[in-house]
Amino acid sequence: MSLPDAPTAPASSANLFNVYKVYTPFSHLSCVAHSGNRVGRPCHYEEDSYTFPQSSGPYHSQSLHSRSDDGAPSQAPSAQGLSPNVLFSAPASAMNIDPFRHEALRQPTVNIAVSNEVSKILGTYDDIHSKATKYFATIGQRMPIVSKVRFFERLPSIFSNPQADFLVVCLAMNLILQYPIPGDQSMQSSSYVVVKSFISVLESTSFLSLDVVQARLLVTFYELGHGIQGGASLSIAGAASSARFICLCNGDSLCTTEDPQSSDSLPIEDTQWAQDIVPDTTYHTLATPSDITVGHFARECQISHLIGRVLKHVFEPASDPEFHAQEAMQLEKTLMAFMPLLIEEHSKFGLYCAALGMCSSALFTLYDSALFSSQISQDYKDTLLASIQCSSTQITEFSRHLFGDVAAVDFGVVSPLIPHSLYQAAIVQYRLGKQIGEMRYRNGFESLKEILGYFNRRWLIGGRYLEALEGLKVDFPVTTLPLSGIYVSPSGPRG
Repeated sequence: MSLPDAPTAPASSANLFNVYKVYTPFSHLSCVAHSGNRVGRPCHYEEDSYTFPQSSGPYHSQSLHSRSDDGAPSQAPSAQGLSPNVLFSAPASAMNIDPFRHEALRQPTVNIAVSNEVSKILGTYDDIHSKATKYFATIGQRMPIVSKVRFFERLPSIFSNPQADFLVVCLAMNLILQYPIPGDQSMQSSSYVVVKSFISVLESTSFLSLDVVQARLLVTFYELGHGIQGGASLSIAGAASSARFICLCNGDSLCTTEDPQSSDSLPIEDTQWAQDIVPDTTYHTLATPSDITVGHFARECQISHLIGRVLKHVFEPASDPEFHAQEAMQLEKTLMAFMPLLIEEHSKFGLYCAALGMCSSALFTLYDSALFSSQISQDYKDTLLASIQCSSTQITEFSRHLFGDVAAVDFGVVSPLIPHSLYQAAIVQYRLGKQIGEMRYRNGFESLKEILGYFNRRWLIGGRYLEALEGLKVDFPVTTLPLSGIYVSPSGPRG
């Protein structure tokens, strides 16, 4: 079936949902990453580690360690600190010229300063090339933000003609390769702080470019995957604003990123994107029927568009109850049309698993909102409970199938967008087990907990969800629950 257009809602006040895509980064990725190189712009990446400088002041030299992509700590080359006096110190001159006040000097000054620091952090050209190769062979397949072809075309000039924004993309690529070390409670590491700091330096010196947007998106995925939710919200908001200012997304004002329309094109097929090939055929659009095969990123963008509509439905409900109910039924029907098709693609786990997780998560959110409505009948409530039970069981069984042989799963390519749906399904399984008492639900709950533990090896958010599940209480209804301090509930704070 094709994606139906939402019924026209009654006129309402300004739609704040459009300002920043905070809840679903893919809502904006479908525009930014697609525009990133799928409209013909270049992109870039690299590696890690840091040492603060010696100082006569209160700061002392401190060596900070990086983490290798297999999770083992490693000692990388040290770099000077981010103090402006260190990064941008210049020989004293009679003129006392401040290069940042002069447009002709500002960006060259930043290019040289950032290049010097990045060479200490990332190492040699060969080191950078090796890290980039690993990125494109692993997580880069799930997050096609940067063009592999164009990246390697630009890489040879990384030090001979340094561009600060390209260098920061290299740092962000290296950052997202980092694995948690067993026992880690946070991934707000020195490497993470360095990348965020360099992004701030670029934005403070008018580096408004596609590279900066891509660096922010990579950092956003890192933050989502490791449970740095506040940072992720700020990063995706910054990416949306930057993309608007460089005219990737044309809206009514510089402060607004509009929702995509059903006629908007989806990203091209993934293998063509990887080879920098622009097809002659017509692009698929957001309205492409669910039974037509598209690339994994295109499918995620398609589902993300639906997530945006679900969130708008939940958090900005229409004042007309009849319209609101009609919209809910339409959204559920559309999402349910995708579920069996995505599950059938189980043999392509690395491709469609994230889209399946996003789709099921949107359904849970839709059901959750309706369950807490005071205007639904008991019959409809029973129907909702049956639907949420069915969705939870589907996700549980599908996850067991995928992770039946954990040794065969390459966690280097798993998306950080998957664990949230597992967490939601586990909550439902837990409460069904407590209320109905059937062992299959208790086993399902334990199975999903085990899988989240596996995810924690790659993305620390898995452990955050696992901790929340350990603290569940029996007296909750059979519904999903936001993770404390991370998500806003449609019915207000609870639990």
